[in-house]
Amino acid sequence: MPSERTGREVDKPHVLVVDDNPLAREGLHLLLRDQFDVVSCASAREALARLGDGFAACVIDLKMPGEGGLELFAAIRRHDEHLPVIIYSAYTDLIDPFELMSCFRPSGYIVKGLNDSKLLEVLSRVTRPPPRAPTPADDGPAGPGPAEG
Repeated sequence: MPSERTGREVDKPHVLVVDDNPLAREGLHLLLRDQFDVVSCASAREALARLGDGFAACVIDLKMPGEGGLELFAAIRRHDEHLPVIIYSAYTDLIDPFELMSCFRPSGYIVKGLNDSKLLEVLSRVTRPPPRAPTPADDGPAGPGPAEG
């Protein structure tokens, strides 16, 4: 249900999708909308203006006009070094995969259109809240143990 204050789906993780291709953006929105509150941007510049909106994860294309995906990725890291970023691109030859994984450390690299279920799986994993640490209240009321007899 949307929050009256923000219009966001409060029970769904807030995900930023960045792709210059309108068909790819619409396809991703349709794929993700049941499980995620999706915000789509057509450019790195547009996405950078939205970084303060409290996203749980970002899905970005690599090859875009103007500022590309790698520049956007670096800007996201400067903004929040822990924000999960998933690269979703049709271009597999823009950067050496080893360099990409070791230098940028994305949460995933998924080739567009080949494995949409993998994208859903990775997004679900990286947006899942961490397990809550047990507290003394979880053990029940404090007091003497069972009577010995």
